[in-house]
Amino acid sequence: PWRSNWDPASATLWATLTTLDPEALRRSGQKPRAFLDALVREAQSNGARAVVLDLRGADGRELGAAELIFSYFAREPVRLVQGITVRATQPQVLPGFAMPDDFLVSIDRTYLPPQNGMASLRPDDPRLAPVAPGTKPYQGRLYVVADGGTRDAAAVLAMVAARTGRARLVGEEPASNAHSFTGGRSVEVRAPHSLLHMELPLLRYIPDGRTEAPLDRGEQPRLKARSQPADLSRGRDGVRIALLSMIRELR
Repeated sequence: PWRSNWDPASATLWATLTTLDPEALRRSGQKPRAFLDALVREAQSNGARAVVLDLRGADGRELGAAELIFSYFAREPVRLVQGITVRATQPQVLPGFAMPDDFLVSIDRTYLPPQNGMASLRPDDPRLAPVAPGTKPYQGRLYVVADGGTRDAAAVLAMVAARTGRARLVGEEPASNAHSFTGGRSVEVRAPHSLLHMELPLLRYIPDGRTEAPLDRGEQPRLKARSQPADLSRGRDGVRIALLSMIRELR
């Protein structure tokens, strides 16, 4: 799911990350730290003018992978989310809906007492702590490519990288709302009469930093680009071609 390619014409290292989901990475045999270590070493040894993190179509319900990736490029400590909330804190909130016991226990232990039916994560929780840069992070130019399939942890990575000024966001707006979105652990619910099967996320994430995106939209890219039908029919990645061409011209 993670791979990289060196473009000598633009001196750019292009990293494609198709998912940030820890379970999917584990099943595939992907070793995130080893990959990122090798990625940064290659960029530094080749004197890369830019690194591109291609997050198109990437998901990931937990923020740990996003924190890990950002630490390899951060220039200063950065917080990914300013808050995490949960709405349903009691088993009887939804009829026929059973909250997992271990989840309820964790809510009691790590969240503040509910107010207006919503509990907020305690401010001293490690999940709200700033992400510190790694020992030898890549300090060069950074681009993050996103599209309508970029969501959850991958969307947070794109948002924070753009809002802190560490990277330029390229492509289309991510699928996750720029102001807050649901994610994290989920539960499965089957409606008793229609037998509809639904998966409900239990947490609400509030990304850190300021955004100019409308309330009902995702983070707005600095450089807007999308693949055209003609490119898709020919198997060409128009966004990649355009971005690498721009990087070459900036040299």
